[in-house]
This record gives sequence, C-alpha cells and structure tokens, in this order.
Amino acid sequence: TTGDKKLGYAQNKDTLNRRTLALTQQQYSFSVKDPRLTRLYREARRIDPSEFPNSASLLLRVFLELSVDNFLIVHNVQLPQKHIDNKKKNWTDIGINLREKIMTVLGIVDPDKKNHSLKMAWKGASGDMSHSIESLHDMIHNMHGEQNEKELKLAWERWQPFFKIMYENP
Repeated sequence: TTGDKKLGYAQNKDTLNRRTLALTQQQYSFSVKDPRLTRLYREARRIDPSEFPNSASLLLRVFLELSVDNFLIVHNVQLPQKHIDNKKKNWTDIGINLREKIMTVLGIVDPDKKNHSLKMAWKGASGDMSHSIESLHDMIHNMHGEQNEKELKLAWERWQPFFKIMYENP
C-alpha cells in the first residue's frame, strides 16, 4: 500500500506473491562485495520459502547477522568498553548479541531515528514483531515452530531497507 511504501518497505500483494525470500526487483537490489555474503544474498534471491521454509528462515537470520558484522568491521566500529573489559576483541566474538550489534549499526546510519525507511528495523531490533530478533531466533531454535512463507517474505521486506543502507553506506 502507499503508506507502507512511505515507510520504505514493500508490503503489498505484488511483492508478497514472489517465489523468492529476497526481493529481486531492481529498485530493491544492492551490491554486496564480500564473497560469502554475495553467495548468501544470491541464495536469498533464489530460494523459494514455500518449498524450503526452514532453510529460508536460517538464511534470513544468517544474512542479517553476517551483514551487520560486515558493516561493523568494514566501518571499523569500536567495540564498547564493556566488551573489551570482558576480553572480547572483535564484534564477531561469542557473547556479543545480535540486538546490540543491530542497535549499534542503526545508531550509526540513523542516529536521530528519523529515517522512515528504517522504522521496521528499529522495531525488529527492539520489538516483538514477526520479523523481530526473537522471532528469527524462535524460527531456528523452537523445535515445534512453523515457518510461514509469507511471514518469511514479510520479514525480509521489513529488514530490506536496513540491508540496502548497510551495503550502500560508503
């Protein structure tokens, strides 16, 4: 709908009827330079969540975290002192949670929280929505969880502007 497009994500019938996890239209594409992330993005643009919902949910979760890690490394973002005090050396060290990483990146690319296209990323990092970090963890770790293809596509769409800004941010 028009209101959704103003928020920067494409929640409408045309995009949710696609056969892939990731949006593939040119206006949603972005360039990924890291070889592994390039392969993961290519897979997200090809995998059919109706056929492989478990793999699609894993792919979304992994692409999100590795994209955030990549941004933090490429932009030489300093670890918070609390992690250095706990003997952490890199953003990718075990014990630094995804929420903190995402909030750090969001704070860099949208420090005033005024970029409407990132509204759903802010909500996903801090809320309890279908695309939230908790929901993505649940898709992977809940033995009885059911992945719904439309929810997976919608989750990708809600993170899409965040992906695009991370990869297009010089």
